[in-house]
Amino acid sequence: MEAVGALIVVAGVVTAFAMGLARARRVGRVWAEAARELGLNQIEDRGILEPALTAVTGDGLRVSARVQRRRHGAKARFVVQAPALLPETLELRRESLATAFEKRFDHPDVETGDPDFDRAVFVRGHPSLVVALLDREARSDVLRLVRAGGSVAAGETVLETRRLLETRAAFVDEVGRLVDLTRRLSAPRDPAALLSANARKDPEPGVRLRNLELLLGRFPDRPETFDAARSALVDRDPGMRLAGARHLGQEGHAVLGALAADPGTPEAVAAEAVTALGPVLGTGPTADLMHRSLRWKRPAVVLAAVEALGRCGGPEAAEQLTPLVADADEEVAAAAIRGLVVTGDARVPSVLLTAVEHRSRTVRLAACTALGQVGGVEAVPALRAAVAAHPTDLGLRSAVADAVAAIQERAAGAAPGQLALAEGQAGELALVGIGAAGEVALSEAPTEPHDAEPVEEE
Repeated sequence: MEAVGALIVVAGVVTAFAMGLARARRVGRVWAEAARELGLNQIEDRGILEPALTAVTGDGLRVSARVQRRRHGAKARFVVQAPALLPETLELRRESLATAFEKRFDHPDVETGDPDFDRAVFVRGHPSLVVALLDREARSDVLRLVRAGGSVAAGETVLETRRLLETRAAFVDEVGRLVDLTRRLSAPRDPAALLSANARKDPEPGVRLRNLELLLGRFPDRPETFDAARSALVDRDPGMRLAGARHLGQEGHAVLGALAADPGTPEAVAAEAVTALGPVLGTGPTADLMHRSLRWKRPAVVLAAVEALGRCGGPEAAEQLTPLVADADEEVAAAAIRGLVVTGDARVPSVLLTAVEHRSRTVRLAACTALGQVGGVEAVPALRAAVAAHPTDLGLRSAVADAVAAIQERAAGAAPGQLALAEGQAGELALVGIGAAGEVALSEAPTEPHDAEPVEEE
């Protein structure tokens, strides 16, 4: 009985081997026939229990297919090698915990602007080249590849799957896709044309904008860049219109003005449009936009308009900005102070003297800094009072020190060291003399008004 059992086992092994061999030979023949159907050359069919095939395309891509048998089942590996065609640094993989770790501690991957693709695919390579290559069709094929277990790296397009592609149609379809994708990802001689085409035609607004931004940054003077920028002026996406208009200068001013004035424009885009226009918009229109944005509660646009008013310069701009210094929003008030300095209006220092007493620390600091830029020696008592009113505010004390140093440099006839800061108990700024030399110092201790004595410079 034992001999019979052994014979049965042997027969089973032989039968399984024979069936496996027959299946392997059948798969090998199917692959070879499919390779010829694909137009591959130099086809080599080898392998006994693990079918393997190598071939070459007419344009020099090397194709290989191999079955690898493991304890948990067989797996097929299909590779298209194109080291001379695929960008050397190009890498496309499925997102995973490993790629999340790499992005956090190594280097971020390249974003294409397509949110679904960027969430699913880890991308490495030169941004302008990779984004140019990943048009709509390429992104679709790459998504399909990585979801099926494939990747692109080191000059190879690889697919590992448990599907052995045992029919000719399956092999032709899958390997044909790998070959086509490899060709599509081949490095172009000049990516500018691809970036321009993607910026004008891709259905994803984020992809169009990403391509346009790379085109503007890398190839600003190319004809393709100006074509894409002009096309962007009528794009349905506000971000595209903004990017195109900024690049075109005067040609894009009308579009920038429309973006700035439209309450339906995303706030960040509208603010950037105002900044891009700057003084071109004019004092009156900029002030109108600022007041409308205040009513619409669009703070980013308000801040951009305040900055633009400062750049407009002159008394009209100063008149528009002055009331904002008392604004409840400290960011607006501080921005108004910075804008007032830029206007160059003669009344600005008196406004700043009031602002150093503002309830907001942010505004007080901005006023002190501004007085350092445009204030005269007469501003020093107000600076002294600000320090005395907030003796524990070291930041304010530092800002006052910088302001006094700047005033010293501008004081008519002042010699080095005549405006000085000395250590004091409460950081009190004492006016010890304002004469031709404009001498100002920070006293070492509180002094009575009638007993103040000049502090000697070391």
